[in-house]
Amino acid sequence: MKLITLCANGSCCPVVKVYDDKVEIGEEGNLCTLTPDQWETLKSKIQSSETWFQSSTSEGAQCAPSLFRPK
Repeated sequence: MKLITLCANGSCCPVVKVYDDKVEIGEEGNLCTLTPDQWETLKSKIQSSETWFQSSTSEGAQCAPSLFRPK
C-alpha cells in the first residue's frame, strides 16, 4: 500500500491509500473508494485540468455524500 497525506503537517487530515485492487480517499467516516481504473481516470483528469462537474451518480465508486459538498 502507498499512503499519501493531503496536508502539510501530516496529522488530522485526509489521506489517499493506494492498494493493488482499490484506492481509498478521505478519512474515517468520510471515505471514497475507487477502482484502479477510476483512480487512473481521476489522475488523468486532474493532470489535464479537465472541467469538473458534480454528478448524482458515481458508477461503482463508494463515497460518503459529504465528500462532495459545495464549498
